[in-house]
Amino acid sequence: MKLLVLLFITGCSFVHATLPDGSDCPAGYFCLGRAITPIPCPPGTWSNAGAFQCTACEPGYYSTKGGSAYCTACEQGHFCLSANLPPQPCELGEYNEKLAQTKCVPCANGTYTPSQGSVKCTLCPAGSSCEDPADLPEKCSPGNFSTVGQVSCTPCRPGYYTTKNGSARCDACPVGHYCVNGDE
Repeated sequence: MKLLVLLFITGCSFVHATLPDGSDCPAGYFCLGRAITPIPCPPGTWSNAGAFQCTACEPGYYSTKGGSAYCTACEQGHFCLSANLPPQPCELGEYNEKLAQTKCVPCANGTYTPSQGSVKCTLCPAGSSCEDPADLPEKCSPGNFSTVGQVSCTPCRPGYYTTKNGSARCDACPVGHYCVNGDE
């Protein structure tokens, strides 16, 4: 009759699971009772060799396959909602520059993310507006301008103008001309 042998070390709380042949229960598996065959740890858990139970992955870590000997840190630009699911990319307008995160960070006003899974937010370029960090920058229309990091475009003040899209500044009206709307 084959039995599972549990080894107790006197004076310590260390318990070691072995198989009937004397070998350790393998990493990524657990061995209980009279089981002859090691049982794989379910997704979202892991174990060292000799384990009699699996350990849940810490928040921000995951294992999507059974029989894991370790959990993997959720990568930058992603978040781990559940330990048994693969990392999800941060949505547009959010970022994550750190490993092992359970949520993404919203971008500040005047910034945006060019794609999902971003590790940082990008400053809105001069000549554009970034009213929603989840949207790509929009060029300022004629008669308006913006500097780097502005949320919205600013109209040219009286006596100044710009006739092109995406202006970073307004120019003074030529001598002998009057600029009313900033685009004439």
